[in-house]
Amino acid sequence: MKSFILRSGLLAALLCLIPALAGAASGHSVPPHLQNKITAVCQEAAAKGLMTPVAQEVDRNTLLVLLTAPCNQVRCVAVYTLGDIRETRAVEPLIALLSNEDPTIRRIAAHALGKINDPRAVYPLAYLLNNPNERVMVRCAAASAIGRISCDRASRILFASYPRTKGRVHNVIGTMLSSR
Repeated sequence: MKSFILRSGLLAALLCLIPALAGAASGHSVPPHLQNKITAVCQEAAAKGLMTPVAQEVDRNTLLVLLTAPCNQVRCVAVYTLGDIRETRAVEPLIALLSNEDPTIRRIAAHALGKINDPRAVYPLAYLLNNPNERVMVRCAAASAIGRISCDRASRILFASYPRTKGRVHNVIGTMLSSR
């Protein structure tokens, strides 16, 4: 009887996953709370005439397009959302945003790359981390992102950067190293 209950429970769990997996495959797997945020920000930008209106439901493909939106707030929310849903197709566009003129976008892009956990982002993030002319908030975000990426390269970069930094950046690197 227990095995029947266990098999029934597993079958029910699998049946619940099928719609979610189908949504992920078709690009429609943005959680509702993030859907609401991105839709609201896009509508606000459209009302101000900063961009054309976006469909009511925003999928992963639309988020990738929104990375080039003319409105910084829309771009920030798109970057944050892509990191939150760990969209690996966004790695290259997010790396490109690390050189954006807006430090807020650079900071959020660094955090998003850390959430996605893709080794391709390690060296571009290391450049931000070790750039003494970069803002501290961006360097801290880069250090945190590198610390979240699971690869030997990331560890080596943090170890090498630790003695050359000071202040908040030094503290963030120390925290990331202690959690490895």
